[in-house]
Amino acid sequence: MPEQYDVIVIGGGPAGYPCAIRAGQHKLKAACIDEWRNRDGSFAFGGTCLNAGCIPSKAMLESSELFHRVQHEFAVHGVKVSGVELDLAAMQKRRAQIVNGSRRPGSTDCSRPPA
Repeated sequence: MPEQYDVIVIGGGPAGYPCAIRAGQHKLKAACIDEWRNRDGSFAFGGTCLNAGCIPSKAMLESSELFHRVQHEFAVHGVKVSGVELDLAAMQKRRAQIVNGSRRPGSTDCSRPPA
């Protein structure tokens, strides 16, 4: 017999994921369905916003803005910097850490309250 749920949430993005968690906190049996796959083929909650769109883009934008500011704006404040280099691998590592840190451990169990 198929499993029975009180609530089925379609999409594990910024609204769906917390909705399923909240339903679980209210003692409802909840399922959250999301089809997002990472490049390695693994599944992950968060949808496009967390995994490829808003969050990673803003992380990269912040890093590149800081790079620009150190090159063009700091001198006005009397801060002189030389030899500034862009380390794209480090920027991408930070972006990945922000994305991965935004996912809660145990995210497949919506019956538990968030840590």
